[in-house]
Amino acid sequence: MFLSRFWYLLVATTLGAAVAVLFIARNSYNRARNGDLETLLAKDRIHLQSVLRVDARYRLTALAPIALDQVVRESLTQASGGRRGADMIEEVHQPLLRKLRSLNNDLGEFKGEVLAAVDIHGLIVAQAGMHERHYKNSLRHYPLVAAALRG
Repeated sequence: MFLSRFWYLLVATTLGAAVAVLFIARNSYNRARNGDLETLLAKDRIHLQSVLRVDARYRLTALAPIALDQVVRESLTQASGGRRGADMIEEVHQPLLRKLRSLNNDLGEFKGEVLAAVDIHGLIVAQAGMHERHYKNSLRHYPLVAAALRG
């Protein structure tokens, strides 16, 4: 009887040790896989950042002709000139809107949903794409626009 109790104790201890070893092995394996996963994610993040940088460069290069277009430059110079107000914006709005639509369509795959031209005070002179009727609104409080207006 004593011997059978001893065997029960031995089997239970062995079983407990085996379960403990399995848990430790599983945790060790999971830690190693987490390290591998973090390494792979870091590599993917670096690759994605470089792809996004190249894409941003292509988009900026595609937008450069719009900033250099003579009609756009003259219209924005006229809208930003000495006479300020709704009358000046009204004079240049329609020709500039037509030109922005044309230039936006010429961008091909880089065509934007919204292409807006703002004067030196941050007022929208013309906006092609979504919400074309929303001009004469100010964008000067948006950080990107404010930085561009500052130069």
